[in-house]
Amino acid sequence: MGGSQQRSAAPPAAPPPSSLSASQDLDLDPDQVPPSSNLDDSLARRKQATIKSITRTGSVADFPVVLTEGSGGGFQWAVGETQGRRKTMEDAHVVNLDIDGQGTALFAVFDGHSGREVSAFCAQHIAEEVVRSDAFRRSDLPGALGAAFLALDRRMRDEDSRTELQEYAEGHPVSSTKTYGITDEHGHYQGPKAGSTAAVALVRGEQLAVAHAGDSRVVLSEGGVAVALTEDHKPDLPAERDRIYRAGKSKVVSGHFVLQRPGGVPRVGGSLAMSRAMGDVRFKDPGLAPDQQAVTAAPDTAAVRLGTSGGASLMPELYPAGAGEEDKESGAGAGGGGAGGAGGGGGGPSPSSSPSCLPHPPLLVVACDGLWDVMNRQMVINFLELHLARNGGSLRSAVSNLLHEALRHDSTTAPTADNVTVLLVRLPENNNNKKNNNNEKDKHGEVTAAGAAAK
Repeated sequence: MGGSQQRSAAPPAAPPPSSLSASQDLDLDPDQVPPSSNLDDSLARRKQATIKSITRTGSVADFPVVLTEGSGGGFQWAVGETQGRRKTMEDAHVVNLDIDGQGTALFAVFDGHSGREVSAFCAQHIAEEVVRSDAFRRSDLPGALGAAFLALDRRMRDEDSRTELQEYAEGHPVSSTKTYGITDEHGHYQGPKAGSTAAVALVRGEQLAVAHAGDSRVVLSEGGVAVALTEDHKPDLPAERDRIYRAGKSKVVSGHFVLQRPGGVPRVGGSLAMSRAMGDVRFKDPGLAPDQQAVTAAPDTAAVRLGTSGGASLMPELYPAGAGEEDKESGAGAGGGGAGGAGGGGGGPSPSSSPSCLPHPPLLVVACDGLWDVMNRQMVINFLELHLARNGGSLRSAVSNLLHEALRHDSTTAPTADNVTVLLVRLPENNNNKKNNNNEKDKHGEVTAAGAAAK
């Protein structure tokens, strides 16, 4: 036998499969619920589970998932949230099934950036700003949402809100706010440096109104078909880009033009990957109107008449231009490609396959981009329908498995690197709210199905 043979290096060991643990009960005491989770007394259960997957560095870790669920007024809802692979959790959400004593329900997700305080502030105050608006008193739900977005944005620039914002930022009471936020050359408070997307839905009887700023999304599903009610506000969209360039001519926000960063992501001023947001005062000029800001809080709105049998009817004059053009085909669009097996360790039906959809009331999904980065809207709806059919219709179980699908490293798509919050709502069957007069003709000149039948 001649000289020794050199052994080849052994291939690196494959990471273990991802897994989703059983959930454990959490305290329902309101003092134990963070301000980023604004839930009304319909809350029935609060649980925690863990998703075992790999970190950015390749090590195996447990990612905590908080799951809440409740019901009331014909609604059933569940929220799943996880910090995921981020260093901090900056998302917030709202469930309020009766904001006005008349059965008008509000559902919202806020995705913070550069801090958690703006998303938490919006979650705490969105309902009160909707109800106090003149548009709400006129039963103009889209108008009420638009007014509430701008009112919240103004409110955060008020010195009276400074302490609350700082306490959300630091997670505890504060004695001094002199160092918080952005100040002018005279030391006067201008507002928060942090910002947040916003995606909010109002439901009153058969009326569904939606408003959004940024890249969190609202999706409606009737019969398993995903309908986009929002379109991401990206800086390279022509109308958004033109507004940013016009605002960039002002002395205050000079230079806030669209730049390309590594990865080809268009950003405002080279940093912000969205063109509309709450907060973000450094991108706003007090001398410009709200809808002319480089980064505006003025939302796009949509209104939908929820049908009792024939599906949702969009009100075209309120439907955002271009919404619904993205990812028309299942498996294309945000996230691209198909996701892996449904839940567990793989091997199940793909979320991009056609679901076996059992008849049930419409579903509403409100979620941040941590989900949409890896799954498009039809994939999400297919995935939820599959799991609802398997688990007896449990929204909480479907949401927990959806979060697992987004975070798992052994899916056929890259796992999300962001915070993820998913709010899933099963709307009331037939969408009849006894506290509302559904025969009333609304300001768009349309009559509900019940009203038409009465005539």
